[in-house]
Amino acid sequence: MKIITFSTLKGGVGKSSCLFNLSGILAQDNKKVLAIDIDPQGNTTNNFDIDRTAPSFKRYTER
Repeated sequence: MKIITFSTLKGGVGKSSCLFNLSGILAQDNKKVLAIDIDPQGNTTNNFDIDRTAPSFKRYTER
């Protein structure tokens, strides 16, 4: 299993775009992909057209 992480504190550098595109390429190559978007803006979530009212990562990490 390989883990690829896109992270930086600076916004607007293309993290979500890179994640979205790489996820798509890997999935087309029949790779299993798990994309976790913990950015409050949720751009990756929006790109994948995921229902924002569904259970979220934040829900599982709050105490």
